[in-house]
Amino acid sequence: MKFTGRNLGGKPAGSRAETELLVLGHVALDSDAAEIGFAELTGVEFSEPDHQRIWQLLRAAHFKGEQYYGDVAMIADTITRGGFTDEQACVLATRALDQVVHAAHVEYYVGMLKNLHQRDQLKLLANRLAAAAADPSVNTESSIGQFITEAEALRAGVASSGLIDVPTALAALDARDEMTPSTTGLKGLDAKLNGGLRAGQLMVIGGRPGLGKSALMQQLLLTAAKQHQPVLLASLEMPAAECAGRGVRQTSRQLFEQLPVVFTETAELHQLVGQVRLAVRKFGVQLVAIDYLQLIDVPKDRGALREQQIAMASRAFKRLAVDLKIPVIVGSQLNRAAESRGRPSLADLRESGAIEQDADIVVLLHHLDDEGGRELIIAKHRAGSRGMVQARFSGERFMFEDLSGDLSWLNRF
Repeated sequence: MKFTGRNLGGKPAGSRAETELLVLGHVALDSDAAEIGFAELTGVEFSEPDHQRIWQLLRAAHFKGEQYYGDVAMIADTITRGGFTDEQACVLATRALDQVVHAAHVEYYVGMLKNLHQRDQLKLLANRLAAAAADPSVNTESSIGQFITEAEALRAGVASSGLIDVPTALAALDARDEMTPSTTGLKGLDAKLNGGLRAGQLMVIGGRPGLGKSALMQQLLLTAAKQHQPVLLASLEMPAAECAGRGVRQTSRQLFEQLPVVFTETAELHQLVGQVRLAVRKFGVQLVAIDYLQLIDVPKDRGALREQQIAMASRAFKRLAVDLKIPVIVGSQLNRAAESRGRPSLADLRESGAIEQDADIVVLLHHLDDEGGRELIIAKHRAGSRGMVQARFSGERFMFEDLSGDLSWLNRF
């Protein structure tokens, strides 16, 4: 018995259960509607257990190529595989199909169900926040950061199937190319990075203690701030007061007071991610530096290795760069062995596996023989070439300077 659609006058869904039946009816009626529904929904959106079971059964049959669409008997037969009786299956199939006015309405009802599911998740999130607020043993700042992160993820995951067509991808490419890169202030480094840092990039600066890793990161931020780009420095090693003192020595107190710079001393991962997102919304932050990765306080899963925890942080920062469309700079320690092997390499990054995988750019600092001499080794550059840039570091001013105004030697690398 083929079903062509009844109730042609149509009616809005009066309840959550009716909305779920409308979605089930659409994916049961038409193959095109089924493709849309199964691409947009996973099944967790259904609150009724029977509806969720039917969804999974129809989805499995659809991807096996079974042509059940619009046929009550075939749909009922599919449903019985989930443990329903013949009578129950027939009633459920008929009820679902009876809701449908036209298969073209599937996107509307799928969107409605996604919205209802989002509301459910938002209520759960609010309840957890209320419970955490009532528990005196819970760290308040950590909880706020975690909930901000979850709320952002909830908002980001609502609306799309995740599929991107060619015009959309090209529009994003054009928009990215039109963005002015954030220059580093070092002509040699800018030349190797095709003009500077770009939106969505994760840059890792690695070095042993004393080579100027923190100073270089702050210098990159101040260079952007001088170009009227608001910036955020998350220093997990030094308090904001000490960072401000360095900023005064890198510029001057009069100039530093005018720069759009904000600081955070937060070390807990969820809270830090939440603060970065807040700073972007509130202050329009366009560049973030986190100093440094191995000091991040990552939630400890039982049995998780430190390398896995660092991987979680590394991926969270790459996700931030992509989601917020800003460059993110992260400092990283190098292994002690790097000091005895000459120039460091990617393998010298501590807990290196995920760091080198997630990063778009990796710059490793190497001490030259002469006083203050540094090599900035570009060990990874996803959008360009690798190579070396020579610079001089002033420990008194916490500043890197180009070693020479003549940059023709760059062409050798």
